Amino acid sequence: MPLLKNQLEGIEYVIVGQGLAGSVMAMTLLQAGKKILVLNDENLPAASNVAAGLYNPVYGKELNLTWLADELFSYLHEFYSSVKNTIENECGQQLNFLHHDGIFRSFINLKQQNKFLSEADYFEKSGFVDSETDFERFKDLIVSDLDGFLVQKSGWLDTKLFTKIVRQYLILKKAYFLEKVNQELLETLLEENTIKKVIFCEGFHGRENRLFNWLPWNPAKGEILTIKITTEKSWGSEVVNAGIFIVPLGQNLYRVGATYAWHEFSSEPTEKAKTDLISKLTKLLKVPFEVVNQEAGVRPATKLRRPFLGLHPAYPKIAVFNGLGSKGVSLAPYFAKQLFDFFENNQEIHPEANIQQFYPLYFDSN
Repeated sequence: MPLLKNQLEGIEYVIVGQGLAGSVMAMTLLQAGKKILVLNDENLPAASNVAAGLYNPVYGKELNLTWLADELFSYLHEFYSSVKNTIENECGQQLNFLHHDGIFRSFINLKQQNKFLSEADYFEKSGFVDSETDFERFKDLIVSDLDGFLVQKSGWLDTKLFTKIVRQYLILKKAYFLEKVNQELLETLLEENTIKKVIFCEGFHGRENRLFNWLPWNPAKGEILTIKITTEKSWGSEVVNAGIFIVPLGQNLYRVGATYAWHEFSSEPTEKAKTDLISKLTKLLKVPFEVVNQEAGVRPATKLRRPFLGLHPAYPKIAVFNGLGSKGVSLAPYFAKQLFDFFENNQEIHPEANIQQFYPLYFDSN
């Protein structure tokens, strides 16, 4: 059934897309008391249904602190806990989509370990690292002659469950509609006086939208495995990161990943990715395992590794919230609030995320 004009009465914000970005944006606006409508094409594959959902303030071989770590990670738990409490209180159900047990980082070589030890004071003072990890319990399962450390304020969000729960809540609020936004519908939305902004949160598909295809996208396909470790041994509830991540799901099931590919953007799993991940796992794990499932998705990454926020250069009622890449779980809450404060309180968007810096690309392409 098509969206009727009377269903737009009083709507202040329309969100296009309901992956992680759209879900976080929707909850940010709802918790601020705004009347919203989310339009979602469920036929489009969403990376949120596949993503491991890690949030991790220490990344890369060089063990760097992630961009805006203090700001992102101080707000992250507050936001997801608030969403959890809101939906639990209104719907009377217990939710468990955020897992904050930490990430154990095993050193991949002596050079990396020496770097960490030489900068131990810096890492300790950051508040994100605990170097007093009991590594012995990990050595029953993992091949490593080196120690490691526990990354604090880290863990994983079950993005598939989170977006499902938010969708159910939006339906309850009569704020969700199955709809593909075409030119005719967009014009109808823009003509509606009460609508302040139409916010496009389309994930990877945003690069195919003529409104935003001029932005410097750099999507990356990622594939993950679900495995079952065929032994009763377990290291606990922490995620393990040792070149690849291993996320405990319970019942001896683990999610493993991930791969990166920049030239093939289907949502179909590949044999090559499966072989690569199994090869890495075989070298890492001391215990037997079997592959239960394989999934693939495309991350909405950007060339500058920063999210896309802000207004379209030619249509001031149209905005974008996208480009969250592999760090979406940590980026989404903080920048959804920034976008809200930009709309409602005239506050500045972080200059590295504001798409205003790319306006010349739009005008050059037109």
